[in-house]
Amino acid sequence: MYSKILAILFQTYLVVKASTPPNYIPIKEILTRKSLKGIIVSDILPKLFSVLVITQTSLYLYVMYQQENGSIPILPDVNHKFSEWNRLEIFCHLCNFVGCLLRFWCFDTLKAFFTFNVMIKKEHELIAKGPYSLLAHPSASIFCTFKYEPFSQCNHYIPVYFPFQLSNILSSLWFKAFQVSLLAVTIYRRVVHEEMVLKNHFGLKWDIYFRQRKRFIPYVF
Repeated sequence: MYSKILAILFQTYLVVKASTPPNYIPIKEILTRKSLKGIIVSDILPKLFSVLVITQTSLYLYVMYQQENGSIPILPDVNHKFSEWNRLEIFCHLCNFVGCLLRFWCFDTLKAFFTFNVMIKKEHELIAKGPYSLLAHPSASIFCTFKYEPFSQCNHYIPVYFPFQLSNILSSLWFKAFQVSLLAVTIYRRVVHEEMVLKNHFGLKWDIYFRQRKRFIPYVF
């Protein structure tokens, strides 16, 4: 049980760290260089995502605690004991770990040029090393490696903690599809906007750079 708790806490730390802007931007610069939309994207949304991840982890550990003291049943057909490992959870934890390391690699490669909102900095340049030697948007494609299957096991306990109608909505396939679709649309719109800004700034240099690499998956797409 303790190895599971430590792994979940460590994974939560990595995901929060990977979703936090790596470069500190003074308040004065935020107010002078960013629009309201830029502030929301680069400052507010990452904090909200971190709160969501921490809340999700806390709920998982709380359900684990209640399973251990017998307050709630273990559902044998759709669930398992949260304090024990299974192969799917090991795979998901490894995917998240690798995804976070790749995200940190992107941070280190771009350094000061890595920003959560699209902006052209002084002496801006196109980086063609590290993960950017193969992909135009590796930090976006890394979201595909994040697997939350262990936390989705909490969905089976939603009726225990929420009113019946709300529990049906939160545990429905439509709600999950909405979450995935919202994430996909958000990433796609961000990518398209970033490419437009870089195209306007670099012109032909961007066209050559973009033709030499894929967007999200090396050699594929």
